[in-house]
Amino acid sequence: MGSPESSKTIDRWIPDSNLKNQLTSVSSNLAHRHLLQFYTDGSLRVLTPPSHPGQAPNENFVDVSMGAAFIESHSNTQIGARIQNWPSSTCAELMGIFLALLISPPNSIVHIHMDSQSAIHSINNVLQHKNAQRCRWLNHNNNLLLFKIYLLITKKKITIFYA
Repeated sequence: MGSPESSKTIDRWIPDSNLKNQLTSVSSNLAHRHLLQFYTDGSLRVLTPPSHPGQAPNENFVDVSMGAAFIESHSNTQIGARIQNWPSSTCAELMGIFLALLISPPNSIVHIHMDSQSAIHSINNVLQHKNAQRCRWLNHNNNLLLFKIYLLITKKKITIFYA
């Protein structure tokens, strides 16, 4: 079984019951691992409504679909999730990292393979300024998600590397 603290964190931060169950199960399966290797990805798609014959497209309507996923390469575990609110490609990338860290055991070494320099920069910036005034968190885009990533890394004592 995964650590009780990991289960509490998943329960607290993941509202979707299906995703919560998947993450709890994977966390339990990876609880004995010290070294993890994740491939993370986020996606952002702008969906335009279909136009009907004789009707002009509604330029005021834009629908956005966002998703995040990771694969843990050793166990070949895969999880994906749909994301809502505040769409951005960096947010989607950060969510993939967040999900991977959420299931990582305490004191683990985590290698994350991704293609978002912006996400790496955002996380490093938050980790380097951890002792700065707390109001500076509000100046970051994706501040709540970055704060959760910061808490996971520091509370679980995760060593993180990017590739």
